[in-house]
Amino acid sequence: MDSDKLFVAAFDFGSTHSGYAFSARSSPNSIVTSKWEHNGLLFHKAPTSVLVNKKNEFVAFGFDAEDKYIMNMENSFWDSDDSDEETNDVNRYFNRFKMALHNETLNLKTMIKDQNGEEMKAIDIYAFAIKYLNKQVIRKLNTWEGGRWNVQTQDGHYVLTVPATWDDQAHIFMRKAAEQAGISGNQVTIALEHEAALTYCQVLRPYDQTDTNYTRTFHAIRRDKNYMVVDLGGGTFDITVHKRRSDGCLEEVFQPSRCNLGGTDIDIGIVRFLENVFGEQVMKELELKELEDYITLMYELEVKKQSIKSDAISDIAITMPFCLIEITKIHCGGIVAAINKSKYSDSISISGQKLLVNVQTFRDLFKPTINSLIKHIEQLFRHSKVSDIQQIFMVGGFSECELVQKAMEDRFPNIAIFIPEKAGLAVLKGAVMYGHQHKQIRRHQNSAQVASVRTTRNQNVDWEGEIRTTSEQPIFPWYVQQACSFILHLLGILYPLFIVYQGLNFVVVVCCVTEMYVVNQTDIQQPSSPTDFLARLKQQTCGITAESPQPYGISTESPQPYGITTESPQPYGITTESPQPY
Repeated sequence: MDSDKLFVAAFDFGSTHSGYAFSARSSPNSIVTSKWEHNGLLFHKAPTSVLVNKKNEFVAFGFDAEDKYIMNMENSFWDSDDSDEETNDVNRYFNRFKMALHNETLNLKTMIKDQNGEEMKAIDIYAFAIKYLNKQVIRKLNTWEGGRWNVQTQDGHYVLTVPATWDDQAHIFMRKAAEQAGISGNQVTIALEHEAALTYCQVLRPYDQTDTNYTRTFHAIRRDKNYMVVDLGGGTFDITVHKRRSDGCLEEVFQPSRCNLGGTDIDIGIVRFLENVFGEQVMKELELKELEDYITLMYELEVKKQSIKSDAISDIAITMPFCLIEITKIHCGGIVAAINKSKYSDSISISGQKLLVNVQTFRDLFKPTINSLIKHIEQLFRHSKVSDIQQIFMVGGFSECELVQKAMEDRFPNIAIFIPEKAGLAVLKGAVMYGHQHKQIRRHQNSAQVASVRTTRNQNVDWEGEIRTTSEQPIFPWYVQQACSFILHLLGILYPLFIVYQGLNFVVVVCCVTEMYVVNQTDIQQPSSPTDFLARLKQQTCGITAESPQPYGISTESPQPYGITTESPQPYGITTESPQPY
């Protein structure tokens, strides 16, 4: 963090929920997290949702966007011809927009679709969300500690978290979205989610201190040993493997892995369970005509999902919306009749407005997702670089589910599993800590296009909290860097050819030296063509003496040393003698 910055704020956009956190420079570990009250419940994160009007202007984010969208849909359904102008203007809803990008290459031109399938630039949606969250941060800071603060955007440093699987173009995308939201690029650090989570885990004790498997602190990670970070979110499971090197730094030893499963798959399983009980038509009509009651039911199921225990014996009580009871009467003849017709008739019952579900039946709804997670990790363990894992760190909202924790313990009994308290906020809080240290972060690999803190194969993050870096801004534009990269690649191809060329030159030099050594002094004094040289060389090396006939009856003789006279047979009976030495 720059010395002139008064605070660090972090924004974490999850697949299903998003939030912010911040802390002052004077007290970096006193982290304040986002809080939203909705339907009498308190949430640290809001739905990853943005609502815009027909002019593509921002209207609302999170719970507010959700409520206004519900109101808009109900008005459109019941009174579409008489809807007021303002209601008609609020009709583009982008829900869980990060999930829509999981299989996309994220760049400045990426498009995402609203609830009607109409496209809009993803960077505009992210910019709306960042701008909204930043306003919440500034507002809360200026009312914090009795309102003694008076800060603006330029007074802070901002950290945006991204998955480890996102590439450099995605990092550029996030930085540009922040700039579009009014945050200068030099105020932004891009941090990988697992980096932020580990930064948070360094200073905490594990989640359950009563369990013998959770009694060590996070500082107990061994040097030169591999360990795994499992980030269980709403839409995906992201898994990375690192090693704490002897110098205290973290090295990524295996490529990040993503499993396209998450807490939302449990939601889907619960909805299918209700469809098997009441009928698919009933649930579809509830969602279409009574969207507010439908979403309220989903929130109640979310609470039940988070509170389920592996040793619970009591039935799970679910409050049914009154409209669900009425719709079931129309299509099924009543709740009791619907239950008796379903395959779950032995597992569920009705008590007033409560639907009582056998606890084991409810637990079984988690099994497909949990089993897929376990299977995915088992496949990773088959790789040689991962097989010696001795510690697993679990973060993310879904890691707080006791069923997931129990399944991991049972399947991997010889591996120490660490879960921080409020694991769903580990990335968010860790990002704030990360931001306070960003000037100390050093990258092993200097990304050409991303002025951020990130890892690819080697990340220097000191486990004791010291994280080192070099610069935050690329020196040259990205197109210059790409051109240089292409030239270097071309030179890498041409270099072997250059070596071959130099080798041929060396062979020519050797041949010339050989000629001077093999051919006698006569040949050296007598000019000859390359053809003559090769012929004479062959004669010398093979021990064969041959004389060439002289044209036009002219005979030439080489002067003989030491008074020795030699005569060559002359054609046409003509004899010539060479002059004798004195």
